Amino acid sequence: MIILFTAALFRCSVATASWPPDGLLVSDTASHFNNHIPTVADDRFGGVYVAWQWSGSPVGLSIQDPRLQRLRPSGEVAPGWPPHGVQLTAAARNQAPRFICPDGVGGVYVVWADIRGLSTGNSIDVYAQRVLENGTVDPAWPADGLPIAAKPQEQDLLSAVSDGTGGLFISWSDRSPADGGDVMGIRIQPNGTAAPGWPVGGKPIAPVSPFAQAGGQIVADGIGGIYTVYGMFEPDINIYARHINAQGDVAYGWPSSDVPLTRAPNTQGGRVISDGAGGLYTAWHDDRSRGSAAFSEQYFDIYAQHMLADGTIAPGWPADGLPVCLRAGIQQVPDLVSDGAGGVFVVWEEGRSGTPWDLYGVRLYADGTLAPGWAANGTPVMAGFESHQMFRLAQDGMGGFYAAAEGSPSGQIWVQHMMANGQPETGWALQGTRVTPNYSGQEWPAVAWDGYGGAYVAWDDARYGETSVFVKHYGNDLTAVAVSLVSAEAEPGLARIAWQVNDGTGGRFTLERRTDLEVWKSLATIAPTSSGRITYDDRVPKHGRYFYRLAYMDDGIRRETPEVQLDVPSAHVLSLAGFTPNPISSANLSIAFTLPKQASGSVVLFDITGREIAREDLTGLGPGRHALRLGAQSQVPAGVYWMRLTHGDRALTSRGVVIR
Repeated sequence: MIILFTAALFRCSVATASWPPDGLLVSDTASHFNNHIPTVADDRFGGVYVAWQWSGSPVGLSIQDPRLQRLRPSGEVAPGWPPHGVQLTAAARNQAPRFICPDGVGGVYVVWADIRGLSTGNSIDVYAQRVLENGTVDPAWPADGLPIAAKPQEQDLLSAVSDGTGGLFISWSDRSPADGGDVMGIRIQPNGTAAPGWPVGGKPIAPVSPFAQAGGQIVADGIGGIYTVYGMFEPDINIYARHINAQGDVAYGWPSSDVPLTRAPNTQGGRVISDGAGGLYTAWHDDRSRGSAAFSEQYFDIYAQHMLADGTIAPGWPADGLPVCLRAGIQQVPDLVSDGAGGVFVVWEEGRSGTPWDLYGVRLYADGTLAPGWAANGTPVMAGFESHQMFRLAQDGMGGFYAAAEGSPSGQIWVQHMMANGQPETGWALQGTRVTPNYSGQEWPAVAWDGYGGAYVAWDDARYGETSVFVKHYGNDLTAVAVSLVSAEAEPGLARIAWQVNDGTGGRFTLERRTDLEVWKSLATIAPTSSGRITYDDRVPKHGRYFYRLAYMDDGIRRETPEVQLDVPSAHVLSLAGFTPNPISSANLSIAFTLPKQASGSVVLFDITGREIAREDLTGLGPGRHALRLGAQSQVPAGVYWMRLTHGDRALTSRGVVIR
């Protein structure tokens, strides 16, 4: 089952009208020092987090601190946040933020590489900081950041992901001279301590081996643990996956030799994402085609692999990887992004059209087949008179994705919006669109989904002499909501969806449904209630994946809400619907959820600071849908709250609003 909240239809397209056309300045220009290397993440409420490196000294490395800013969908700074961002540490020397992970209860983590220890014999260390929803550093965390891996030798930061219960996982490579680097990891709790089973300083999350290791990216497994995907020099670089549970141990039943994702000869190395169903996708470039010839990038081809939650390679995918592009010439540095329907987009750099580098890509279904509209060996994503490199991807939540890349020789950042059918969005050129035609000297693009079909793009920009950080929003105007999704949930034989209609749309709505194998078809024509609510229970013929949307007329134009994806199970599965309705009155506060079986667990309500407000035990509740009353002993004040459902060894979170 999939639960979605506040996915909405908005009334504008391309660059959002309320944002400056040349980008919104995020960093401080008053100091006349560099602000650069941004990274971004959606804040799960339609806004965006932006982190960057702020240089507080005109020369040397004396002060280069990480900063974090949160912007609302309108482009305004979030309430309580400083106008030029939160300073995450004041420690001397160089800190470069790499990862932003929302904590699921209103706050956010930032993880960075740090060289403050150079004077004491360290090289590159790993630090993290937690910022609360009100824009202040969590007082339980060190003011200058929490040391994750701080010791001699280089600690190469690799990845960070939320753990689904308010904390996060971090992985890095410990560059010991003895073996060239072991992959290490740690799970950090919201209070800044290592989670049970994880020692301070981390533990190996890949085999400790005399062979050097490459990579070591992690992805969440959806049940509180992670997969580590690493390359092992044997002497070729082969790719393996290891399943680590929440306590830091190899998951029960996992092969002692780990799962090989490819052991083809010669070099491999690439990227990894979750498949959304407990497994993972990875893609890489390799030169297996060169055989015994001397190394040359001319042999690089693109391959991908799909591993299921049980550690087996997905049917339809070869044991050593699926060939994605085998054209003559160089294909390199692939990246991946989910298509939101169980499949994956793979995008890479290739010099095919006469420019040094263009972007090409494919969409692959979960069984490895090529989606309609996408060409074998790749469809152009960004191709034209400019060369495109250093690209980043973000899903659009509607079956497509956004790409942002550096353009050469213009020195400008380009953005593309590709749809599920392999075509750019209507009105977008094959080349993409520039973030601004009026300035150059732009680098370090970063892109994040806005949660509503659009994207935020950040970059550093030299228009004011020293570099500054800018952000621009693409997609629909998040300040003019017409129809918003309240909830979507499924149980065996039933899909239940609810929308809220605001003033100005009026009229009647047509509910439409499709599957992966069927086109859209009308199910019903519905009028909103007097309070603007639309609800529908769809008795589906069988279990499987279904998509829903509303169609309506607005000013004579047919409009459609973003599609809602629901996986209808064959049996009850763990899910958290949250407040029903949402917002909910404090006088009738209850939380709805579904249990797959009887087991120990609880439902806990937190305020935005992470303070526990109410708790109910699940003892005695069997499989099926349930609703528990919370806060019966004392009335819960109006505000924004987080809910956490824990059942057995799994946990889910959701957000809701309490009103008087």
